[in-house]
Amino acid sequence: MAQAVKDDRTGHIKENAAATAASMQARLDLWVRDAMQGRTTPNGQPTAALPYPANPLVSRQTSTLPGYPVLVDPVGWSTFNGNANWQLWVGGQPGTIPRRTLRGRYTTVAGNVVMINGFPATDVRRIREFFTFMDDMSFAKGNPGLQPPVDREPLYSVAYTTRLPRANTTNVVELDVVVFRGRQIRLGGGGTPRGERYFPASFGPAANQLSITWPAGTPVPEVKPGQWIMDATLGTRPRGYWYRVVNASVVGSNSMELEIQGAFKGFSGVTTGTVLVMDDVIEVFERGTN
Repeated sequence: MAQAVKDDRTGHIKENAAATAASMQARLDLWVRDAMQGRTTPNGQPTAALPYPANPLVSRQTSTLPGYPVLVDPVGWSTFNGNANWQLWVGGQPGTIPRRTLRGRYTTVAGNVVMINGFPATDVRRIREFFTFMDDMSFAKGNPGLQPPVDREPLYSVAYTTRLPRANTTNVVELDVVVFRGRQIRLGGGGTPRGERYFPASFGPAANQLSITWPAGTPVPEVKPGQWIMDATLGTRPRGYWYRVVNASVVGSNSMELEIQGAFKGFSGVTTGTVLVMDDVIEVFERGTN
């Protein structure tokens, strides 16, 4: 029953979040676009966030290669307000996957620059309204009847992943809806940096197998079947695709082999790269470029 409720909730959340992205034109947001292109002088973005990455291999504004993946994450942006590295970068590591909120789309009317579908970056009320979800069913093991049927705390929240298939074509943007359950939410700031880690990865030889490693003496990543991971590899051809893990096994003191559902995108054969593990991601829905 609890799994059925969770599946039902994520199905509704997916559609609501996709509609929000469309109404706010998230794919065309200036902060999002500039992060995907790695601009060194972004529109209103703090200069400490860039350049991105430190040594870009190509000029993204004119390149036909893919742009950089971006996590559009108003909840995380607000939660980590006051901690620039974590607010601007997933995992708090500059030069990796940028975290952005929505700023708004602009146009020119009668010679004046005006905002369309503006979304104030620090508007906690609107972030809670559009990117968190209340009225969740709560169940306790053994005697669910003693539990209140409705929980008003925002158990579920959403973010987006955006990608430019061609960095010089900014009106064609791939978007995924990323659904969290039980994520840390402290809108306005003061959040504890945790739950986002990068790992060196070796992909292949099979099209759905990889291994990750971590430094000796650091915690073993809690990756298990059903969890989602991102191929956060950058370089000349950045990727930024999510995959569901179907098998995970520790094979050494600091190594783990993983099998994912489906096949990897953006490359073939054996290669190295980076994997991002984010706690509390329960579903990822690909919405394409529409």
